[in-house]
Amino acid sequence: MKARQDIEQICDRPLLNPIYDNNGKMRVLRGDYTLKKDDLRKVCAWMKKLKFPDGYASNIGSLVKIKDNTFHSFKSHDCHVFMQRLLPLAIRGFVSKETYEAVTELCMFFRVLCSKTLHVDDLVNMKSTIVVTICKLEKIFPPGFFNSMEHLVIHLADEALLGGPVQYRWMYQYERKLGLIKRRIRNKSRVEGSIAREHLVNEIATYCSLYFDSTIETRHNREPRNFAPHHPSTSSRESQLSVFVVSSRRLHQKSGKRRHMSFEELKKAHTYVLLNCVEVYPYIDEFDGVAPEVYPDESIAFLRENHFAEWFEKRVMIGLIDGSTRHLEILARKPSIFAKSHNGYFVNGYKFHTQKYGKGLVTSNCGVCVRGETYNAEESDYYGLLDEGVYIMDQFGYIIYIRKEVPMMLVATYDASCCFSTASTLLFSIFHLLIRFLTSFIILRV
Repeated sequence: MKARQDIEQICDRPLLNPIYDNNGKMRVLRGDYTLKKDDLRKVCAWMKKLKFPDGYASNIGSLVKIKDNTFHSFKSHDCHVFMQRLLPLAIRGFVSKETYEAVTELCMFFRVLCSKTLHVDDLVNMKSTIVVTICKLEKIFPPGFFNSMEHLVIHLADEALLGGPVQYRWMYQYERKLGLIKRRIRNKSRVEGSIAREHLVNEIATYCSLYFDSTIETRHNREPRNFAPHHPSTSSRESQLSVFVVSSRRLHQKSGKRRHMSFEELKKAHTYVLLNCVEVYPYIDEFDGVAPEVYPDESIAFLRENHFAEWFEKRVMIGLIDGSTRHLEILARKPSIFAKSHNGYFVNGYKFHTQKYGKGLVTSNCGVCVRGETYNAEESDYYGLLDEGVYIMDQFGYIIYIRKEVPMMLVATYDASCCFSTASTLLFSIFHLLIRFLTSFIILRV
């Protein structure tokens, strides 16, 4: 309450000034930076239904209490995900424009600062923009929000310029190690000896596991998350092409329904594989130079989609005379008209499944992104949902994602290494303060 009295005397903040009733009692009004009760209920209901891709974050919805309109017990990684990705979306439309912009700028600052790759130009620009952001926050939140921790945010860009990417300076691995050591304590009256004994037993067990048979799972041969083995090609020509060396496997090895593919589906699948094969890139450039002469009124994207597969087949057959295109012959041929439909697939360490399959799961892996072909002003990446299934062409192993024709906004792939010692401490402090001020009423009584 004394802080509000100081604001009345020092600052020009009428909304934060205390109000006196007829009995002389003092009370304060809700700040414009807080959420109303109905708005907070909407945010909690949205977070309760929120789903993330596998391995992106924990089940945040289980930490939300709809009855109390609260959420707590976030892990460190969840705090980073919420502040860097979700907080700007959660408060949009519920607070004033000035509050939203200031909080979003702070979230974007930590998002860029904690990314895996840092650019010097971005850090130099952040040095000046973070000062303006802190000033904006000072004009919105009361002075009690700010202490030395909020001031240290200004120096984080300089620290990144001197120390480099943050994942080499974070403290999480040491904190996890200390937590593991504490859990090994059996005799609390002899802490040091108990830790040393348990560590020695663990080292001996790890050393002995090196002599186990390879079929026995240990920490040395354990398969990683969403593991997909590499399948060697059956022919030497296939092994020379990058499109046939992708590590992948089915969600269920014995599942799959045989399906007849239409002519239009085959054409789209064949064209997409050709346009995304590295060995075909020189022929794409050659086609871009020849096709406009035959079809002058059509765009490059239209010509690639409708005529490239047919032109490429003829071009490869001509090259077979001197043997220059022998390694591309298998790509020039059309795939089989039969395919197998699966509910899910693992590709390059990522998991994909259909919408229907993931309806009862706490994770969502049905979102896909298809890269654009020409990247001009009229084209961009396509975001969609796996609606029908994942089809595998029998002949060449092509993978086709049948997508639902509905635009979709996807959260970019989260880098698990997105925090470090000083910045993570500051982020947690600011995170809890922001949540406290954005989701609670300030009611002080004399």
